[in-house]
Amino acid sequence: MSRRAWQRPIGAARRDALRKRFIKAKDRTAPLGSFTSNFCSRPRPAYDPRVRHKSRGPGLVKVRGLPLLRRRYVELWQAADYRWRELFESADVMSEGATRDEPSGPVYYGSTSVLLPLSRRGMKLSSAELEQVQHVIAGDPHARLRAVRIACLEAQLRSGGPIGRVRAELFVRPDPRGVRLDIEVEARVFDERSARTSG
Repeated sequence: MSRRAWQRPIGAARRDALRKRFIKAKDRTAPLGSFTSNFCSRPRPAYDPRVRHKSRGPGLVKVRGLPLLRRRYVELWQAADYRWRELFESADVMSEGATRDEPSGPVYYGSTSVLLPLSRRGMKLSSAELEQVQHVIAGDPHARLRAVRIACLEAQLRSGGPIGRVRAELFVRPDPRGVRLDIEVEARVFDERSARTSG
C-alpha cells in the first residue's frame, strides 16, 4: 500500500469501498440508480419554490373598489286606516267550520272569507290598480289585523265555547266584486265550566 493511500481518511476509503460494491451489484442485477439518488436524496422542503402544492380552491381574484356613491329608488305606499275601516264594515263575511275532538282536547278548525266590495263603494279600479290593492292589503298590518279579528269572532260564535290562542293564515285573492281575504283558523276550545273555574 502506498503512502498516499495510507494517509487518506477512513471515511473516504469506506465510501469508495461501498461505491465499488454497489457498482458490482448494479452490473449483476437490475439498475438501482446511482449511490447519490438512492441514499443521499431527500424530499424538498415546503418553502422550496420548485415544490408545487395542489390548489384546494379558486385562485386569487383582484377585488374591485367600492363606488363612492350609489343610487336606489324606493316606492312607498300609504293607505288610510279610516278607508280600511269603511271597507271592512261593509264587507260580506262567510264562514264555515266545526269543533273536533283531538287527543289534546277539542280544537276548532274553520275558514272565513271576507269580501271587500270595492265596486259597491264607488271605486272603479282597473285590473292593474286592483292588483296593486291586493299587494297593499297583503302587506298592510292594519288590514290583516282587521281580517283576522273578523275570523276570530266567527270562530268564537261557531266553536260552542271559549277559545284560546288562535292560529290564523291569511290569503288575498282577486274577486269580480273586489278583493277577497280567506283566513284559515285553528283554535283550542275550552269547556265553559273549566273556563269559569279558572276565571
